[in-house]
Formats: sequence, structure tokens, C-alpha cells
Amino acid sequence: IGFFSDLHIGIHQNSEKWHDVTLEWAKWFTNELKEQNITNLFFGGDFFHYRDEINVKSLHFANDVLDLFNEFEIIMIPGNHDAYYKDNSNVHSLSILNNRANINILDKPSIRTIFNKQVGFCPWGTSIDKVPECDLLVGHFEIQNFNFNSFKICDSGIESCDLLLKSQLIFSGHFHKRQRRKYSNGEIIYAGNPFEMDFNDVGDQKGFYILDFNQENIQYEFINNNISPIHVKANLSQLESLKKIAKDKGWSKLAIKIIIDKDIKTNLLDKIIASINFEAPFSLTT
Repeated sequence: IGFFSDLHIGIHQNSEKWHDVTLEWAKWFTNELKEQNITNLFFGGDFFHYRDEINVKSLHFANDVLDLFNEFEIIMIPGNHDAYYKDNSNVHSLSILNNRANINILDKPSIRTIFNKQVGFCPWGTSIDKVPECDLLVGHFEIQNFNFNSFKICDSGIESCDLLLKSQLIFSGHFHKRQRRKYSNGEIIYAGNPFEMDFNDVGDQKGFYILDFNQENIQYEFINNNISPIHVKANLSQLESLKKIAKDKGWSKLAIKIIIDKDIKTNLLDKIIASINFEAPFSLTT
């Protein structure tokens, strides 16, 4: 079974450029799944980005993306970005997908028997007393002491020790930094977003997970996404490092932020910026 999370359709003010990134990823992702004969998927929440309203163009685009997934059976849970209310999933944007025959939306804590394993599903806002005991727990949790991203740590929410009483294997959406922590009584994995979306994702390898239900205990494998754009911060004094990355990845796959770390005349800086722009990077800011 494939596991992915936090697609955030409509991110960056419903940018068409980011729609294109998402579509390219979706084509790659579905091809990878088909090559490995995977027909079932779990989605860990945050399908849409904006919680209060969905742009018509993003709504239309979401339909195009989901058409690529027609051959897969998908179980989805709402994340906080899908939920209208901040602390529960009673009203959520995934409800518009209910008529798709291959998609099952679980907006209340649920347990399903899948390939002889008990799998619990917990949408955004599930309290710890509602979390079911199971072999695998799929949720959109905010767990204390895990990283939101490379710069910020969560100091509130559910405690990991309480969740591990419910299951020895927990896969969660919500935090975009991919993380795995192993404890004496189990492990918790934040899958992260499937591709980089901003400079908070710098240096974090993106991708998706494959869950193997054939073993006595569920095993998993991470598959790298090496086709989507990456974010790169480069000091003006060390532009050679940027050229090396561009040679490996390609300029069109680089969202670049140049840090001005030395005195430089404006006209010379303009020439440097123009020369980088000539290479047609994905984006460039200073």
C-alpha cells in the first residue's frame, strides 16, 4: 500500500506554476505505483491548501489530478487545511470527493481490516481517547517535540507515549519535515510533503512510502522523489556551489534564494542576477 500526505493543492495563492509541479509529481507517482503493482493508497490529510475557500481553478485542477488516480483504491482523511474548523473535521473540503467510486473519505476515527491487519484512521482533531488500538495507525496528528520544519519544534499537542499505547506503528501527515523516531514500544513516522513547497523544506528529501502488509509486522520502504523542484539558498560569495547543484539537478528545477553576504555594487549585482535568470531557474529571489 502506498502512503503519501500533504499535497496542498492551491498553495502559493493558487499558482498555476505550482499546479504544474503537482501534476508532474502525480504522473511520476502513479507510474511508480503501477510499476510496483500497487493498487491501494492511504492519504494522510491536507489535500487542499486553503481551509476557508477553494479557488475554482484549483478545484478544477484537483479533478484532473484525481483522474490520474482512478485505478487506485484510496482511503483519505481530512487534515487541518481541509477542515473548516480549527479543532475538528466535522466540516471539510474532501466531502466533494465522496462521489468518486475509488475514494473512501474517513472523517471520523475509524478502524478497518486491511490484508488481515487492523488499521486505524484518525482525521484532524481526533482526541487521544478516540484513537483506536490497531496494528497500524494513520493520522493527521500534532505530536509534541516533533519538528514542524527544520526551524521550529512543536511544543503542544498529543504526547508520543500516549499514541504508542494505541499502536506500535504510526504514520502521520501534518508536519512537512520527514521524520522517523523509534521507541522501545514502537515507532512514529511523519511522511512529510511529497515535494518541496517552500524554503522551509530545504535539504529534506521528499517522496512517498510503500507499506508491506505481507510480513507478520508491517514493513515500510521510502521512495525518493528526484523529479520535483528543490529550494536552494546560496550566498553571493559562494555561487560556485549553486552552479554545482544546477549541473546535477538542472536550472529549471531550482527555486533559488541568493543571500547578499558581501558588499557589491548594484550594477554588478544586477549582472549576476541577470546571468542566473538567463539560465531560467524555477524561481529566483534575493
